[in-house]
Amino acid sequence: MRLWPQTLMGRLLVLMLGGLLAAQLAAGWILWQDRSRMTLGVVVSGLAERLAGSLDELETLAADDRRDRLRGRGMLRPSLDQPWRDDPPESYAARRLEQVLGERMTADRPFQVWVEAPEEQGGRYTEMQRRHQHHHAGALRLVVVQAHLDDGSVLTLRQPVPADALSWPQRLLAALGVFTLSVLVIAGLAVRGLTGPLRTLARAAENLGRDLNHPPLPEQGSREVRQATRAFNAMQQRLRDNLAQRGRMLEAVSHDLKTPITRLRLRAEMLPDEALRERFQRDLAEMEQLVHSTLDFMRGDTPVQDPEPLDLMPLLRALVHETAEVGGEVALTGPDSAWTLGEPLALKRCLGNLLDNAVRYGERAQVRVSADGTGVRVSIRDRGPGIPEADLERIFDPYYRLEASRSAATGGTGLGLGIARNIARAHGGELALRNTGAGLEAVITLPSANTRRD
Repeated sequence: MRLWPQTLMGRLLVLMLGGLLAAQLAAGWILWQDRSRMTLGVVVSGLAERLAGSLDELETLAADDRRDRLRGRGMLRPSLDQPWRDDPPESYAARRLEQVLGERMTADRPFQVWVEAPEEQGGRYTEMQRRHQHHHAGALRLVVVQAHLDDGSVLTLRQPVPADALSWPQRLLAALGVFTLSVLVIAGLAVRGLTGPLRTLARAAENLGRDLNHPPLPEQGSREVRQATRAFNAMQQRLRDNLAQRGRMLEAVSHDLKTPITRLRLRAEMLPDEALRERFQRDLAEMEQLVHSTLDFMRGDTPVQDPEPLDLMPLLRALVHETAEVGGEVALTGPDSAWTLGEPLALKRCLGNLLDNAVRYGERAQVRVSADGTGVRVSIRDRGPGIPEADLERIFDPYYRLEASRSAATGGTGLGLGIARNIARAHGGELALRNTGAGLEAVITLPSANTRRD
């Protein structure tokens, strides 16, 4: 499972989120430490003064006079009646208070600290809690400190403290959370705005092979994005110009080659030697086929102009019928209709080349068609010897022939598969070959007529 995002937007957001969280955690920890030290310092300062004063005063008195001295000191007077608590409740605030108080204690004297609710003491402490809630709209806590006197008796002090002073800083955490969320939302919108033109550029580059005449991309966004878009538009225009120039050159070459071939054919007809005349005619026919195949191969690179919805099933049925008329054995299975977008003549040549190869080299062919909302898949299997794995891609190269049965001796120019793949790619599809163990399978995929073309 990959945790690292694959998109630029995802990576930028992860990096920003990681850095922001690290900074917020560090800032929150520092603020919490400062707040804790300041708040607890105030609490401990009062407790330390009361504890030190009470200990100094009580230790100068006899045991019988100590309780008399503590009477009449109000609600929060020190007490000598509560025994040493063996299991005081533990909490973070109590540990911190005990730590800070220990640093301020001058004498090495056993003591302990805990925090409790006023209701646990009842009586006057409950009334104190009620009045505090009425005036301050907040809860109250009692910080209880116990220390041993020199004679082993226990001095207990209680000091009321607002509960917020001893709890986690909810407001601080909430503020940090709101700040983090706000920054993430703004950063997400900013990153989305920055990467949006890049996504548009990537889609345009992906569709360039299918639609070279797509309108130029708008040059907008940051300076770097505008430069990249400008370079892409210039590249697209140069490709269009090169293809147009090549088309004009092909037309000129086709016209210039037809004329001398026609003259040679006429002159061959006047040769008195019949055997020599047949050889000349055969060579001229092969030359003409080579010229036409080469021109078709080069035209196959041209993107399809104004594709129209096309049902492949009637086209395949017609090809199967034509193949059967010349002795080829082809079986066709598939749905009633399989709609794609394209040019009928180009697709007929593409599928016809594949069927001719299957029948010529594999004795018979099995054609299977499947279609869904995303595309159309045509599989053509033969019963031939197949192709070595190392040659499955090289066989698409112009004029490349295998040394086995698929050679010049069996006919062909070595351009049929290359023409078929070029036509498939010009329609936004793909053509691939694979060995099945019982022959060769050619699989051509084409976009569905329902697929939106950008």
